[in-house]
Amino acid sequence: MSKHKKGYQPSTDTIEPKIINELEAAGFSVEKNHDDILVGRRLDPYTYRPRTDWVEIKNKSPFGLNGKILEGVIRDSQFRILWNYTGQYNICWTSKQIENIGVYDGVLQLTGLTPALFRANFQDYLTPKMLKYLREEKILNF
Repeated sequence: MSKHKKGYQPSTDTIEPKIINELEAAGFSVEKNHDDILVGRRLDPYTYRPRTDWVEIKNKSPFGLNGKILEGVIRDSQFRILWNYTGQYNICWTSKQIENIGVYDGVLQLTGLTPALFRANFQDYLTPKMLKYLREEKILNF
């Protein structure tokens, strides 16, 4: 949502340097400044081919205790990506989730939030207020 909760700074991911260091130590290559990072691995564990993943890092889980996405944590542009993008994109909050991409795809706690997972479960993830807003802003078009 465009109006962020007090104290939330979407352009600052304070955990990002720590996660990047952990990924590089585990042998991943990381490119920054691509809304958020591109993570490359020499060999995908299943295809044995190089793989690149687009990852948005959050400081913590974007989900509240009720299982709904917290207001202001995911930007409108990120909701557009989740709704429209068909490539590999993950919103993650731990380095382990990033390491698991391609291994446990479709398991929220293991690989973070993906477009396919969001589209399949958006009504469970969004509050009625957020759903109404995203539809009015034509971010979700159904």
